[in-house]
Amino acid sequence: MADVGIRAQQDQTDNNEIPARVTRTQMSATESGLDVVNRNEFAQKILDGKVRAITIPFVLASSGDIFISMETGADDTVAIGDSRISAEAKVEISIIEAPTYVNGTVKSAFDVNRQTDNSTGVVFTLSPTSVAGGTILTDRTFIPAGARSTAVGGVLESNRSWVLAKSTKYIIKITDLSSSSQNGSFALSYVEGG
Repeated sequence: MADVGIRAQQDQTDNNEIPARVTRTQMSATESGLDVVNRNEFAQKILDGKVRAITIPFVLASSGDIFISMETGADDTVAIGDSRISAEAKVEISIIEAPTYVNGTVKSAFDVNRQTDNSTGVVFTLSPTSVAGGTILTDRTFIPAGARSTAVGGVLESNRSWVLAKSTKYIIKITDLSSSSQNGSFALSYVEGG
């Protein structure tokens, strides 16, 4: 991965060593204090059949909410890699850990190495109901966009890595702020099984 060009402070030695460079992965680990999936090992995890991907399209009602649930299994560690949410107009996004809810329509995640046949222990659903409680991990993250007639929408991408708790429910809550219905999608890649 290319570094972000931020040079760390370091005393120069007699042999004129080049100052260290801080990579984006190192910054995420420092900033969040969470364990981070090392991007240099990601390709090997793909080959090992441990990387999964899912894309869920949705329709968001005017001034409404849409929920996407994710429940981790008891056996394997799940580490979130890259995520992407796109929408036609302005939305607010929250991630909630350990809420209660009634499952919606089950959606399938796939092993990105199509030469292996590993199933996932993570269950995703679209439009779960009776969502309540939990701990808000991120709140009021916005996708900036204008009204649909004057803008093409927006995309929120994140490469911040999270190691999720086992046997735990999560909700991604997406709220329309544009006062018009809109189409969108949620895409996620994750490592399962360490």
